[in-house]
Amino acid sequence: MLRCALFMFVLVLSGCFGDSERVVMAPQNDLIRAAEKIQSDAYRQREAEEFAKRQEAADHVHAATSANHLNPQQNRHVAVVGSELSLAQVNLPPPSAAGRQAAEDRLTKALSESESDRRQADDLYRQALTVADERDKRIKSLEDKHTAAQRQIAELIGERDQWRAEQTRAAVERASAAERDKAAVAAKAAEQASRIESLVWMFGATGTACVLLAGFSLLIWPTLAIPLGAAGTICTMLAIFAASAPEWVLWSGSATVLALIGVTAWLKYVRTKAVADNAIGAIQQLKDRPDLPAQAAWSELRKELVDWFGGKNHPLEAEIDRRLKQMNMK
Repeated sequence: MLRCALFMFVLVLSGCFGDSERVVMAPQNDLIRAAEKIQSDAYRQREAEEFAKRQEAADHVHAATSANHLNPQQNRHVAVVGSELSLAQVNLPPPSAAGRQAAEDRLTKALSESESDRRQADDLYRQALTVADERDKRIKSLEDKHTAAQRQIAELIGERDQWRAEQTRAAVERASAAERDKAAVAAKAAEQASRIESLVWMFGATGTACVLLAGFSLLIWPTLAIPLGAAGTICTMLAIFAASAPEWVLWSGSATVLALIGVTAWLKYVRTKAVADNAIGAIQQLKDRPDLPAQAAWSELRKELVDWFGGKNHPLEAEIDRRLKQMNMK
């Protein structure tokens, strides 16, 4: 439980600080290596105990074979026992020198006529059984240790694989989220581009209409020329900026708009001067007619001019007043 809690704590820290897999999984990998070492050591120790057990069995088979040969009654049963012992010896390692000597000592004491020697032989047999039992217990303990280490390794590897799977799933989710965000940004950009295009068309059409009306109004409604020209200029500039046009387009559009404004102003000036000159000429002709008062002639002419231009034209009126003052007619 403590190990699992520590592992989860490391995972939480890694999630908070964004450590790499090498740093995050270092404690887990250390635990796996430690468990693998325990498993390997237990396996080697068990193999050593198993070999010692087989060696001891080989020594006892050799001792039993020697005792069977020393049997004074060499009959069929003795021969069968000898054959079985020989078959057992085939699957065992050769008897060791120490085992041969111990078997010889046990046989000597066991076959002795002395009661003391036979009791010593019985003690040796019991000691051998005790040693064998202790070895079996050690082997069982090593097997349990090996199994526990193997189970622990499987659990640790499972936790590591689960963490990697979660990281992979999180990476896939982040990639999917990034793709969705990218698609959303692209859709938003396309929508904005469509709106900008609509604005460009709207401003461009409005600006063109205003400029055309400004030029046409010089002939009908001169007072509207300047507002229409300004509106056309503003709409044209808005269309250019909305379209994010290149610099040369911006300068070309600006120059065109300025040229239109200049032409409009020049046409307005020419038209105003022409009307003023015609009006002064008409008044000059009326001046030569003593039967018609000049003020009455001017009133009639002023009415015609106002009707012609569709309203009160301050620049035209100021120009006529200036000319009349020069002629001492006002």
